[in-house]
Amino acid sequence: MTEPTDATQIADYTFTKPERLLAHYTKSAYVFEDILPSGTLRLSPYRLMRDPIENKDILPSIAWSGDAPDADRAIQQVYTELKAARDRMRVLSFTHDADERSEYSGFDCCWARPRMWEQYGDFHRGACLLFDRPRLERAIHDAWPRERTYMRDVDYSREGIAASRGPIRTLIDERIFEGKERAQAVAEYVADRHDAFFFLKSDDFATEYEYRVVLAAGDDDYAYVEYRDALVGVVLGERFPEWQRPAAIAACSDLALKLGRMHWEHGRPHVLRVR
Repeated sequence: MTEPTDATQIADYTFTKPERLLAHYTKSAYVFEDILPSGTLRLSPYRLMRDPIENKDILPSIAWSGDAPDADRAIQQVYTELKAARDRMRVLSFTHDADERSEYSGFDCCWARPRMWEQYGDFHRGACLLFDRPRLERAIHDAWPRERTYMRDVDYSREGIAASRGPIRTLIDERIFEGKERAQAVAEYVADRHDAFFFLKSDDFATEYEYRVVLAAGDDDYAYVEYRDALVGVVLGERFPEWQRPAAIAACSDLALKLGRMHWEHGRPHVLRVR
């Protein structure tokens, strides 16, 4: 079981304004039966992404000069290497606050997204976990100091990764025709373009304000990371079952976590403290 969070570390968070937190929306069963008892978050295979663009292979055109030996076979092996490189990636998604504006809106907060509550928060019956971003990044870095791990906000454009002139659409590297150097060439190609491969989506998803953790995790289906003291609070959905509330209060009290519940008043989102 995870250790209680130091109350002094979360005292400054009010859940009343954008506070540079990261929100993870999910079902209540995952929160209170898995995440809180284990103190871990699960990273899923990239190929299981719900976006139909991301869960398909987008392979580059390959260009070269001269007469490359056995070019067709080399190109097919490059495509195999690219698919394998992406299949090694494990992904964990959060929502961050909207960009700062001169006029504050309650919807700027990472926990105040109606569609996220509906789509990922079990139709408002689930919960939203709130994490301190620097502490979470530190915990992830400490967990995988030698692995290739990327953490950043997602960028959005009209066509996203599918753009015909995007940075991953063409591969030019003579090393792909050298058997001993092909794997290294492909690895560098993915690493150099990881922003486009893993952090670029269609602007249809822009209101998610997504922040991602992407890890090259090997062959296991899932990867797990201990979030340690990064978790600072839990917000229950508007339709979180009343009969489950005492158990939620007890679980968060044991871990010294702030607990709130969503309340929508005159169309505005608020977090009410649950004691």
